[in-house]
Amino acid sequence: MTSPSASRRRAIAQAIERWFAAPGVARPFPWRTPSRDPYTSLVAEVMLQQTQASRVAERLPPFLARFPNIQSLARADEDAVLAQWSGLGYYRTAQHPQPPPPPLPTHLPSPHPTHTH
Repeated sequence: MTSPSASRRRAIAQAIERWFAAPGVARPFPWRTPSRDPYTSLVAEVMLQQTQASRVAERLPPFLARFPNIQSLARADEDAVLAQWSGLGYYRTAQHPQPPPPPLPTHLPSPHPTHTH
């Protein structure tokens, strides 16, 4: 599978931003700022899978200070990542991060199954 083009990535990001801007969709967290840095949002959302939002609000700034971008995180020693992840639980997530899933298709043939078993 090839990576989407820069214009496709922008279109995907803009679609997500529009969705988040819809009333009642996204709760107002400190890391969900108007600029919505994708890396910050990704790290915060992964942390949120492990613990409460209040704990993420405490742990996210030091984590981002140590690993300000995906490149620094990718180059980091596992022990350094685990030290920053301390207190969030589920260390396996920090030890073996998985890439985000591929984007959803923009068009599906039908929103409902067309056959029965």
